[in-house]
Amino acid sequence: MIRFEREEKSTLFFWQEELVAKVAFALTKQELTSLLRSSSQEILLLTLQEIEESKGKKTLLRLLGQRPLFIKQAQDKLLRQGISPQVVERVVVFAKQQGLLCDETVTEITTRSTLRKGKGLRTVQHKVHPWSYLAPTKEEREQERQALAVLIEKKGIIVEGLSLQEKYKWANFFWRRGFSSESIQRVLFLT
Repeated sequence: MIRFEREEKSTLFFWQEELVAKVAFALTKQELTSLLRSSSQEILLLTLQEIEESKGKKTLLRLLGQRPLFIKQAQDKLLRQGISPQVVERVVVFAKQQGLLCDETVTEITTRSTLRKGKGLRTVQHKVHPWSYLAPTKEEREQERQALAVLIEKKGIIVEGLSLQEKYKWANFFWRRGFSSESIQRVLFLT
């Protein structure tokens, strides 16, 4: 029987033919046939799950070798590689424990790099916003839209009567005041 090194203790899941189909390509034909002949179904599943988890870890390390990733980015990229959600969760937990994934560190690296290149804080927000723990919640976005609507009302702007060019002018004005592009678009262009 072929021996596979265990990096973590695996748990037994119910029989999944998809798992066999996904992971079987990692073994040679001879290894797979000997494993199928000499193992019970439970040992086979454990072995295939360990192989898939090992593939997930290798993929994550390869991705982290290219550039630092936020946790959400890493999960998204691993899922796109065809790794099952359960394995993705285990790999992400393992990477957090090892200190390989940390949103705060990636935010700091991205901010320093962007500012060193002479870009502004808006660029930093744009790069960091969608993935980080700093992303605003739905309530915060709704509050920002309400604040923008109040400011528009205070300025006496009638949105329905504005031409497209005037809308862009006001959008630029509000953007420079710190409102997000999403809020500006919702309030000025979609009303």
